[in-house]
Formats: sequence, structure tokens, C-alpha cells
Amino acid sequence: MAGRRHIFQCAVVILTVCGVALGGQSPKGPALPPGVEDVEAPPWESTAAKKSPRRGATPVSPPALSAQQIFNRVSPSVMVVESLNTKGSVTAFGSGVVIASGRVITNRHVIEEGISFRVEHGGKKWPAKLIRVDLDHDLAELSVIGLGAPWVHARDSSMLAVGEKVYAIGAPEGLELTISEGLISGLRDFGKDRVIQTSAAISPGSSGGGLFDAQGRLVGITTFYLKEGQSLNFALPAEWTLALDSKPIKAPPAVSENSPAMQALLLYLLGERDSKAGKYSQAITAYQQALRLEPDFEIAWVGLSRAYNEIKRPEKGINALKHSLRLNPGNSTNWALIGVLYGEVGRRDLETDAARKSVHLDADNASGWIVLMDGYMGLEQFESAVSAARVVIRLEPSYSRAWESLGVAYAQLGDYEKAVGAELKAVELEPDNPSLWLELGLTFKLNGQQSEIMRVYRKLKKLNPAMAEELLQRADLS
Repeated sequence: MAGRRHIFQCAVVILTVCGVALGGQSPKGPALPPGVEDVEAPPWESTAAKKSPRRGATPVSPPALSAQQIFNRVSPSVMVVESLNTKGSVTAFGSGVVIASGRVITNRHVIEEGISFRVEHGGKKWPAKLIRVDLDHDLAELSVIGLGAPWVHARDSSMLAVGEKVYAIGAPEGLELTISEGLISGLRDFGKDRVIQTSAAISPGSSGGGLFDAQGRLVGITTFYLKEGQSLNFALPAEWTLALDSKPIKAPPAVSENSPAMQALLLYLLGERDSKAGKYSQAITAYQQALRLEPDFEIAWVGLSRAYNEIKRPEKGINALKHSLRLNPGNSTNWALIGVLYGEVGRRDLETDAARKSVHLDADNASGWIVLMDGYMGLEQFESAVSAARVVIRLEPSYSRAWESLGVAYAQLGDYEKAVGAELKAVELEPDNPSLWLELGLTFKLNGQQSEIMRVYRKLKKLNPAMAEELLQRADLS
């Protein structure tokens, strides 16, 4: 059964938003507080120009740099960001990255309760004005007149790969810049959005800092980590900073790091982590809490389904997947998943119905065809099983179980020569699987190939003596 499962995969410890080192309570600002301006986006120069303000696309990746070289190269572009109250006192610290001349990106939650703002680097301070906010992505842009710091070049997250080395640079608690080294440990897609997971440590108070690749290019804005969650540090993709061009300030920013959507995301990630660790009961709790906050969180329903199935509660898994499919009935993979669960509770009719929907939506979805093949085998509709198995083999020619099922279906139809041919291919692909050899031996009996049965018997004696004896008994050779 394990070979049939294609189920997705990683939030309840306390959420720690790493970007804000609170200096005390600060009053919320008025509708458009001092220090906040509604301005038009500047006329950016071409990124190919000598002073490219935003995206310095590099056609060929330069050699990897050492941590010291990375720090020396990009640290002049990483700032301390201070949020001030009406008395001019610092109420929160964070970090920021210079992404254009006089433009600093930080997290929105770093500045959300500030009345005015300031950036600092190397002991020197500059007043800053909030000009753009992306409420959906927890980003904000500050304009800093007189800031001569160099800007960084960015790299699109779609070009990242799990396992790449990265460096997080920020100013925890408003102190000196620090650097931590790690890897891209996950690229978590949520609908059209993406969050970068990294093992590079993100210190409390360093939200809004930069996550850089081995060439010193900005790949993300460090945002939050999960307390007690090993390696659960997250960054927002660098390309999201481009979206700020169309989001000038129109109203005071609203709290979102404690919003249901953000909390649900973090709980989902904890569920994924616990699920990976085999802690399925804890994962179920995390997924359920995420769904209480965001009932339409499709992938949390999928995670919940998977966790239920792992603890042998397929009925509950089916119910969770029904919610997922209600939200997204066009998801071919989820139709295949629910088909698997229907098969586990013995509803072969519903298994094949779900699988047919899966392959109707995506004719090249091998998972859907595998479930359909299994459903037809369970219903003893062997001609249909042959057709489905042949499609699986076309899509996944090295999938031994498809060859095995094809052989069994041919044998049930009385075409023993084709059955032998398919099962020979199965043992060729998986020569140490005794179950496949036993099936082949029994098919040799049906095809009248007595000498071949003994060859299989000798092979089974080495792999699994008990199955070798079973073959002798079932082939009437004992």
C-alpha cells in the first residue's frame, strides 16, 4: 500500500516574530502619522545601467564567496531600523536592506506602531519616511534622504534550490550586524505565494535583514522563526520587494504577524515538521488549529488527511480531503489521494471514480493512473486494469508494481505469455523483491514452464526461504 501513496508534506509552539525587539509600549499612530508620506514610485533606471537601483540580474553566477567576503560585500547595505513613538523614543528595533538609492526594505511589523522612523549604520543615523507597505506580504519601504549606502542585487526565489548555502545578515536587538550561515532547507509554496525556509539562524530583533546567496545576492528578507523549532527560520522572497512599487501608503498599516493567516501558516508548518518526525497526533493538533483560524487553507486539509491516514484513520482522512477538494475541485493530485483512501476502506467503486476524475483533469498524472489501476484490479475489471497499467508504464516505465499488476491482469484474462513477459520486467526492475519472484513462479506454472519454476525457486531460496517453500506447495512441486 505504501507504494500507492503520494501524499504531501512540516506549526503548537509560541510564534516568535524575529523582527521586533520591543523597547516598550508604543501608541498606535493616527490615520496618516508624521513621517509617513504618500509618494509616487521613483523613475527607476534600467537594471542594466551602472547604478541599477533594484534588480542587478547577473547572467552568469560568479564563484562562491566565503562568509567573510559575503559580510564585507553586503553588510554596508544592511541597516538598523528604529521605530519611534510620539516622544521620539525607540519602541522597536529591526533590520533593513538597501534595495535602491535611498530606499530601505524592512518588515512591516517592524514599523507598524511607529510614529516616525530612523535608520542607523556604523553609528550614524538618518531620518526615514514610510512610503510603501505590502500588508499581504509583511513588507515596508522607507525613503532615506542622504543615505549613500550601496544597494544590493536580488535573485528571484524561483531560481533557488533546496540545499543551497545562504547567509542571514541582520542587527539583532539593534546591535552590531551579525552573520549566520545555513542552507535553503525548504521552499514552501502557498497558492501563488512562497516562503523560504532556511537553517541559517535568525536572531530575535533582526527581522527585515537580508538572506543572501553564496554570491552575495539578496534572495530573501528574514522575517520570523519558530521558537523551539529547529531550523524553522523563514524569509520572504526578494522579488516581493518589486510589488511595493504599486503599494503607496493610503492608510495606517494593520497588524498582520498575529493575523489569522500568518498564525495559520505557522501552525501548518509545525504540523509539517511534526508529521515528518512521525509525531502524527501533534501534527493533527497543529493542522486543526490552523484550520480553525483559516478554514479555507487547502493544503492544511491535505496535511491533516495525511496525518490521519498515518495513524490508520482513513475515514477522517477522506473527510479532510473532501474539504480540500471543495476548495479546489480542479486538483488532480488530491483526487488521486482521496482515491487511495477510498481503496483503503474497501470502496473500490469510489476509488475508481476519484481516479477517473484525477486523470480527466491531468492525463499525465501517473498517481491518478496508479490509483485507477489499483481500483480496477480490486473490482476485478482486468481489461480496464490492463489499459490503466499500460498508461502508468508509459508515464513511469521503471515502476515495477505497474508491470506486476499488468502481469497479474493478463494472467486473470488467460494471456499467460503476456503475463510472463510483464512479470519478467517487474523482477528485472526489482530483482531483490521476493514477492515479485513468487508471482512470476506461479505464472510460469500457469504457462506450463516447469523448468522456469525451479529457476525461480532457487532464486527465492536465497531471497526468502519461506516464500520458496510456498512456491513449491502452490505449484504442486513439493
